[in-house]
Amino acid sequence: MNSSYHVGVDGLSLPLVAMTTIVFLACAVYALRQPDRPRIQAALFLFLQGVSLGVFVAPTSSCSSCSSTSRSWACTS
Repeated sequence: MNSSYHVGVDGLSLPLVAMTTIVFLACAVYALRQPDRPRIQAALFLFLQGVSLGVFVAPTSSCSSCSSTSRSWACTS
């Protein structure tokens, strides 16, 4: 199937990843005080955190002529 997944953090994504992690940690500490539906809340919370961090660490490519199997971040054409 030859599929791959690349992640990376650049200068703009690094502060966003750090802020997202801090905000989610603060929300998790606050949510521990809530007694109702802890499993559902924790599952949805972890899903939301994973998606949010995935958005910031996924590499973006604005070049349509680059190959999807290319290992480089920069487009050479």
